[in-house]
Amino acid sequence: MALLLAGSTSAESQAQAKADARDDAKCKSYGYQPGTLNYSDCQDKLTEMRDQSDRSALAGRLLGRSPF
Repeated sequence: MALLLAGSTSAESQAQAKADARDDAKCKSYGYQPGTLNYSDCQDKLTEMRDQSDRSALAGRLLGRSPF
């Protein structure tokens, strides 16, 4: 069981690292530089949007709806 949980955590860590890299690239593409308030705000907004999307998808699955 512990091995199964460790694998899940690793997969979640990898997914988070990929999302962080995409967010970093997107914020930089907008011209924001790491360490600035605008960059931090951009990162926060992208995280908020992803979290909202995840919550909506979960709610849809719980209600038996496809997210597409």
